[in-house]
This record gives sequence, C-alpha cells and structure tokens, in this order.
Amino acid sequence: MYDNSLEKKLKLEKRVRTEPPSQKEGISGLCQTINQFFINSYDAEKKELWGRNYIRWLQLIGFYICFYAGLACFFSAVWFTWFRVILNADDPIYSGEDGMAWTPGVSHIPILDPERKSTLIRYVRSNETQVGMIREMMYQDFLSGYEPAEWTSENGNFIDCTEGRTDPDIEKVCEFKLDYIRPCVYEDDYGWWEGEPCIILKLNRINNWEPENYESIDEVPEEIRDVWKPDVITVKCFGTDPVTNESLADIAYYPQQGWSFDYFPFVGQQGYKSPLVAVQLFNLPHRSLLFITCRAYTKNMIHHPVYGLGQTRFEIISD
Repeated sequence: MYDNSLEKKLKLEKRVRTEPPSQKEGISGLCQTINQFFINSYDAEKKELWGRNYIRWLQLIGFYICFYAGLACFFSAVWFTWFRVILNADDPIYSGEDGMAWTPGVSHIPILDPERKSTLIRYVRSNETQVGMIREMMYQDFLSGYEPAEWTSENGNFIDCTEGRTDPDIEKVCEFKLDYIRPCVYEDDYGWWEGEPCIILKLNRINNWEPENYESIDEVPEEIRDVWKPDVITVKCFGTDPVTNESLADIAYYPQQGWSFDYFPFVGQQGYKSPLVAVQLFNLPHRSLLFITCRAYTKNMIHHPVYGLGQTRFEIISD
C-alpha cells in the first residue's frame, strides 16, 4: 500500500512557510528593528550619536539656527525694501525726475476687452444690453471712485478749485466732481444710447511731475493754437487717417479742452483724484471704423506712440 506520509509532511512544511506571520510576531519584529537601529546609532563607549558627541551636535544645531535666522532676516529686509520703499502704495513707481518717465501717459475708458488689451470699441447703439454693459463698466471700474461718498473720510483735505487754486498748500487736493463732465454722466448713459458716445481721458500719475507753460504763442503747436489756454494741459483728439478726420468734425470736451495746472503736481496727497476730460463724439458714421488719437500738450510733454507717452489711441465702430 502506498505510504503518503512523506507527501503530507512536505505539504505541511510548505503551508508553514507561506503562512503570514501573526500580529504578535510582526510587532515583536518591529520592536527588534527599532531597538537595533538605536543600538547601531548610539555608541555607548564614545557617547556619540550617529558619529557626533553632544558638543558637536550643539554646534551643528547652533549653526543651522543662525543660518536660517540670517536667511529669514535677509529676505525680510528685501521684502520690506521692495514693498515699502520701491512700491510705496501712495506713490507711482516713477517720478517727474526720472529719466525713463519724462512725461506721463494718457489713459482712456471704456476698454471693452481688457484681457486682450484691445483698444477697439465696437457697439450697437440700439442694443440696450450692450449700452447698459458699457455704462456699468465705465462707472463700476473707474468713475465710482469719484463719487463724494468715497471722499467722506478725507473731506478736510479737499478744496474747490473751480475758480483756480486759492490755497497754496500742496497737500490740499483740488476736488473733481463727476458733474464737471456733464452731460457725460451715468444717468445719460454717457451718451452711448443716443449714439453720441463719451470717452473719458485721464493723465497718468507721475510723482512730482509739473506741467510747464509754453513761453510764447509761437511755441504752441499749430494744431492746438486756436484752443490753447495758459495753465491748461490742452487735449486734442484727431483721426490718424483722412476718413476719420472727416468724420470727427464735431467733438465736444468737458469740463474744458484739457486739465488745469491746479491739479498738479501729484505728491501722494491723501484722497487725490486725477482730473478727467470727457470727449463726446457726435455724428459718427455707421459701420465705419475710425482710428482716433488723443494727445495732451504742454511744453514738457513728449509724444511717443509706441510707449503711449502723452497720448492714447483707440478705434471705434458703430453698427
């Protein structure tokens, strides 16, 4: 008869080898591993942990504390210098004394596609939704900051300059009210519903920059000689091609054709609001793309179309 005892013995040994260790055996093995790790890490004879005695460990720890503390102080000083000195929230980056910022730029609203930085203004005058969008964009993104409610905490710093600056204190701010650019106001849809759109112009801030008068009428550029006034930064909008020039025969400027010298210089005054000029365009042709440039003129104003110095440009088409 066949004796299968040897076969049973082999199967039993195989089962013992393949069975996982019990939980108690696993914990015991882990404790042995940890114990062996510390035994190998600490040399009782030399009293060293991982090859260093306590003096060398204190030296190493002290070194890294000093190193990272010095690194933290260095970066803190860099951040403080950058955000408190170079990027002062109350001042523009450039000043009128900087060679690279010898003249301010001119900004305009609305910009209908700020993400693409497109200067094209395309609208349908009979489209109530689009006109409402333009009106809200102009007000919420920019003009709401000129409401008197925004100035209540700083009213003591404002003076009325409608008849000229009467207070020589440069820290006093000439107030600019939205009524000054009427009829280009919110309740009249800034003229867009009537097909007589208003473009709002603003001179960008440059710290300590002051406009200079032309010394004589002969110095005044010929294109503004008929509208130029002393102590005013004159503004003139014109077409960059004959078709646009012919279509821009009827333009109005509010409150005047330029910015008064009374609002300058900007030196970080509390509550300062840049003066505005509203340019209203009348009798625009339908479905005709117009290329318009608006320039600011003073003796120390330089025009550079690439860098946008002293001027701004936009395109407008009415469908």
